[in-house]
Amino acid sequence: MALCIILPDKMKKILSIILLLISLPLLAQEELDYKFRNEMYSKSLSELKILRNEFFARKGYKFKSKELSNHFNQFNWYKGNKSLNEIELSQTDKAKVDLIKKIEYQKKLSQPRIKMLELLTTLEGNSMGSWDWSKADRVKYVNDCKKVGYLINDNSGMVQKRFINDNHLFVQVIDGGWEFVVIPINDNKFFILINDIVGGGNNFDSYLSDENKTHKLNEKIFPENWEYNFNPKGENCEFPASPFMFDFTINDETISVENWEDECLIKKKLIFKFDKKKLKYELIK
Repeated sequence: MALCIILPDKMKKILSIILLLISLPLLAQEELDYKFRNEMYSKSLSELKILRNEFFARKGYKFKSKELSNHFNQFNWYKGNKSLNEIELSQTDKAKVDLIKKIEYQKKLSQPRIKMLELLTTLEGNSMGSWDWSKADRVKYVNDCKKVGYLINDNSGMVQKRFINDNHLFVQVIDGGWEFVVIPINDNKFFILINDIVGGGNNFDSYLSDENKTHKLNEKIFPENWEYNFNPKGENCEFPASPFMFDFTINDETISVENWEDECLIKKKLIFKFDKKKLKYELIK
């Protein structure tokens, strides 16, 4: 049996005030956490290291690191004379230290991706096949990612950016898509593959970036007449060689190709692997 208590209006007002006073510190803390988190995401890895250790420096921790000792010794408030066992942080400061550690970890993981992403800015013009993604917009996007330290998966508007892995960017555009793939040749040289997916077809362009100077490669990325590796079962099997007949799946340095109309074909799937010397894809099976 439920008990229903009816409070007088005066009691209701008092209860409302009590609940408000209880909730105000929680709301203030939540706003503080939000501001602190956003501020930390805007910092570089070196800045985060200093900020994380400042919590210990203000408690008098004597750093073993010469770099940190030199940094905090320049401040009058720093007195480094305690061991880690003598340091006790508040629960709030511990939570902030843990949050900074997580952000540092995320940023370290994202560094190779952001390095790959910077190559987007070396492509001239729209460089997006049938779609419009101007160089100015690409530069802004990359700078925004670098500022926060992680890749922004933007799902707003017509151009939706979806990251597949460290060297692969897929952009969904209405009824098509655009793929940007980077394959390192060495520390300073990168092969760039662009796949413009429109109308059910795939149009490939390739580039070579050397010391951040990018130029387009005119050679075809697949071997000559590779389509005829899809062998027909017999004379009655008509096989029109057309780019609209294939599904291409790019995975790291390999591309798998499957034919849409495979009923009368002996071979239904081909796999190509990138050859770093030839700068093109070779059939492996």
